Amino acid sequence: MTTRLDSQVEAISRVLLGKQRSVRLALSCLLAGGHLLLEDLPGTGKTTLAEALARSFGLAYRRVSFTSDLLPTDLTGINVLDPASGSFRFQPGPLFTQVLLADEINRASDLVVCEECDTKGPYAKARAGEIKEFTGISSPYEEPEAPSSASTPATRAWTPV
Repeated sequence: MTTRLDSQVEAISRVLLGKQRSVRLALSCLLAGGHLLLEDLPGTGKTTLAEALARSFGLAYRRVSFTSDLLPTDLTGINVLDPASGSFRFQPGPLFTQVLLADEINRASDLVVCEECDTKGPYAKARAGEIKEFTGISSPYEEPEAPSSASTPATRAWTPV
């Protein structure tokens, strides 16, 4: 098992140079089923690390760029009217993936952060397996679920807070 993990670390490290410690920690987080916050300067490979990690294990990967105008349904998905049948069908949002990169999460409005990421909210309960549906929609989550987020430190002058 160790040699396979070492080969995964080596493969990801070929894509992301000089970040072997970060690769090992991110891999540990994925295997433990945890959440990961990557915080570093712009252009240092946070997005590349998340995508390479997902690809090396053949996992579904989605990226959401958090902006001030992001709405909760941009993450969770929405019910769409199917004109042929006259009924609604659920179009899942990017949260329904195995590895999710919430890029620049520090730029999101409080509404999205509080409603979607609050540990007491329905999204968190669904992710924790406490409930398998909310708003009447069965949860199509596939294991493993490894949400990660990337942010630029707020101390940088070019980062709006």
